[in-house]
Amino acid sequence: MKTKILTILLLLLIILISNANSQESKRRYYSVEIEGVLCGYFTSDIEATTYNSNAAIESRDTVNLLLRALEQDVNMQIINKHIIDKETNMIGFNSTRMYNDGGESLNITNEIHDGYVIFRDLAAESVDTIAYSDEVIFDNPLSSYYLINDFHKKDIKEKTYRKYDYTRGRISDHIYTLLRNETLTLAGREFSTLVFEDHSPDDGLRTTYWINIDDGIEVKMEVMNRKISLAAVSYT
Repeated sequence: MKTKILTILLLLLIILISNANSQESKRRYYSVEIEGVLCGYFTSDIEATTYNSNAAIESRDTVNLLLRALEQDVNMQIINKHIIDKETNMIGFNSTRMYNDGGESLNITNEIHDGYVIFRDLAAESVDTIAYSDEVIFDNPLSSYYLINDFHKKDIKEKTYRKYDYTRGRISDHIYTLLRNETLTLAGREFSTLVFEDHSPDDGLRTTYWINIDDGIEVKMEVMNRKISLAAVSYT
């Protein structure tokens, strides 16, 4: 049961840190701490690609976890990929794959079209079509543009967004509350951040995370005593 809860939380972490990249660097490293134990690392990479014959950017996030440090039965790796149209900055494709010592345990893809998403759970051999309206937000790994625009430029204190969940193929409400402004020093660099609480009524989870005002990337997050924070940046 504890392993199942950890798996669900880690998938939520992937969604919430999908904004961890920016176009100014090739790779960012994040430390992963669960229940006070440093038990893994997270890398976020970007590279140029093509998608449907158009110029695009591929963002690839990889979480490596040593769950045996928490007395769990297996170690785990999660790979999350987004493909973003370079001209429109819109998400065209997303995939999430999870591996443990026994092999692949999750393989999900999302093809985002105008007004609908084709959601495939390859392990379960299921395909669903999810309709969405213009108000629905698809988290973009290049920037949390909507949060910076609403909470920093418009000075909003609380707002509810309709967001698409890539790993579960559903749309749900997320209530964002601005807690404070805070300056952090991570990876030898100072960040001026907005600190938010994200409340998901469907799950009952409350997540706190820090978003850099300059470029909209997430540099730190906490959910149920699970922490991820920026550890290093590589420009090579």
